[in-house]
Amino acid sequence: MHSPGAVEVLVVPRIPLRLHLHSSGSRKRPRNTRPPSALFSIHDCSPEDQHLFTEPSDCEVSGKYYVHSKLGRFEYGLLVKRLNPLKLKLTGHVKPELRKLFFESEHPVVRQRPMPLPEFWKFETGDVVSIEDSEAIGTVETVLPSTCEVHTQNTGLLSVPTWKLRKRIVPGDYIKVLAGEYVDQTGLVGGKIGRSIGIIPNGTHEIVSISFSRFSSANFF
Repeated sequence: MHSPGAVEVLVVPRIPLRLHLHSSGSRKRPRNTRPPSALFSIHDCSPEDQHLFTEPSDCEVSGKYYVHSKLGRFEYGLLVKRLNPLKLKLTGHVKPELRKLFFESEHPVVRQRPMPLPEFWKFETGDVVSIEDSEAIGTVETVLPSTCEVHTQNTGLLSVPTWKLRKRIVPGDYIKVLAGEYVDQTGLVGGKIGRSIGIIPNGTHEIVSISFSRFSSANFF
């Protein structure tokens, strides 16, 4: 998103905590803590905060709002900031919790453009992967900063943007969880639904995202 002399950037805002605590009875934020990263919603504001925001009236689009306020301009829960392009730099990775919030916003720009990968989302030579938007399955032969060279049986060697790759994990594989609630758990894949897999560590059954894992050695066999 561009404007003369500056670049408009969508960011996940850090909303003052009091906007989210009006229903809990607590109005104070602990000292030396930053507000949490969260999508903004005018409906989450306390009555005392309503004066900061204009009513969204004719700005409604598919249930999401464009809100102008004294705190800034919000689109689909994201804060719009105008920044000097010389102070910006491209990144190939982002914290998974922020990536999740961007997708939850359903902002048109987010839906149309590829997002940076989670920080832990990395591929290694020899990984078996599937390519999004196609039925192709191949093996990673070379890992580059933003692409991987993948060898497929039908088309040979392809250069594929990393964000289009998904790890090919199937029931029976032994994996290690790289992020999320069950980080560092290892176990056997017991099932798969969409992009989530069920793993069986230490006799229990947990559900994790397929992108949160990598293959590991089954040292207990």
